[in-house]
Amino acid sequence: MSRKPLILLLITLLHGLGCICHAQMAPIPTLFDTGVASNDANGNPQTMVGDNGPDPHYNIISAPPPNSAGSAVVTFSTGYPAGGIWATDDSTSKWISPHGNESIIEPPGTYIYQTTFDLTNFNPSTASISGNLWVDNQVSDVILNSTNTGITTGTYATPTTFKLTSGFTTGINTLEFYVLNGPTGGAQNPSGLRVEMTGTATNILKGSLTTPTFQTTNGRMYIDSTFSPQGGVTLAEAAAACGVDHFNFLSEIIAVPSAWTVTDNGTIVKPGGGYIQPNSPLIDPLPGGGTRTYYDPRSGIRSSPEYDSYFTDNNPSYYDDNAITTGTLPSAYLTSSSLMFEDGPSVANGMFANTTGANGETREFYTQLVGVGANGNIIDYYGNTMGLGFTWYSNQTTNGGAVYDSTLSDEAGVLPVVSGSIYGVQMVPEPASFSLLVIGSFGLLTRRYRK
Repeated sequence: MSRKPLILLLITLLHGLGCICHAQMAPIPTLFDTGVASNDANGNPQTMVGDNGPDPHYNIISAPPPNSAGSAVVTFSTGYPAGGIWATDDSTSKWISPHGNESIIEPPGTYIYQTTFDLTNFNPSTASISGNLWVDNQVSDVILNSTNTGITTGTYATPTTFKLTSGFTTGINTLEFYVLNGPTGGAQNPSGLRVEMTGTATNILKGSLTTPTFQTTNGRMYIDSTFSPQGGVTLAEAAAACGVDHFNFLSEIIAVPSAWTVTDNGTIVKPGGGYIQPNSPLIDPLPGGGTRTYYDPRSGIRSSPEYDSYFTDNNPSYYDDNAITTGTLPSAYLTSSSLMFEDGPSVANGMFANTTGANGETREFYTQLVGVGANGNIIDYYGNTMGLGFTWYSNQTTNGGAVYDSTLSDEAGVLPVVSGSIYGVQMVPEPASFSLLVIGSFGLLTRRYRK
């Protein structure tokens, strides 16, 4: 009776608490209040523009002469009118105007203030914006993507609430506020606009990658993970919303056993005690031909140039070249609304060392979802930015076993393995969710296989 793999799976959930199975309404971080220099990842004002400074997110695209188009300017917060008749600035928004000093006579007429925000990776049909407006003298129109929303207001002391629930589009959206300044009534005729607003939409990517699972077929172990866009959209709709042609997985070998040498054409061979650690990750599977960059720690020599480029569709992680573009990928891997990654890596039995004290006889992989252009080149990497990636290890050989010293852990301190298997899977946390991971759930799954 021989023992098949003992799998020790330590999973750190990147999706926070309970959001793996449900579409997430997420903040729109590129939506800015007036007078704000930067937002945090959740779209909350982080830093403010100083008085008389240009607002980096609002432009005046049309103004009565002698004024001209240009960046809107944050109005002086003290003195007349911002420190007098206008509602006082706060930590989330400030008044903006044609000039920092508005205790002047601004020409009557219409000033058009324009801002933009980005809905890439969001489902625009689920977007909404709500907020408050202050104006001197009147907002005559609010235009979203060339469509009049019917919103008007005319008060500078108290806010007017507004809400937008339609008219959004994929990618960059344009929002314009038409500010009408009345006729001069005396020695002063200020004009200005103040906007506070927040927006949400379904993030198509967040929480869209399943935690990897395993299967064993004919003594060989496979790892699976499926990407399904959030909000009930298809892959094609999600790709359009994300500004890519289609999706794929990129799998890279990011650490190799110390017994391996990688030659200049990407071929892995077992040397006679030699050691060359790749400077850059190796695409898995290795493409034929091409020159790659490697770093030899013994000599300090780095070869050049780096391998050609990432051609995901020529090196898909399900090992079926060009299948996604030719439509020949099996339905188990590709449907209208899901794309599955599967890998059962193996190497020849002699590729792992079997000497006392050998450590790290394992390969470490990094697999992530990527967005691909029509030319087959990667446009976006969603591993570190959206948390749609995971690292994992394998010491599996072609016969389903491996020579491995079970008393040792690998170079990353991952729990030891007594036979060939895939193990040590860890999801890559998305930046905004890292703090949640401290209190989030994690599990240890132990599975035993016996003949």
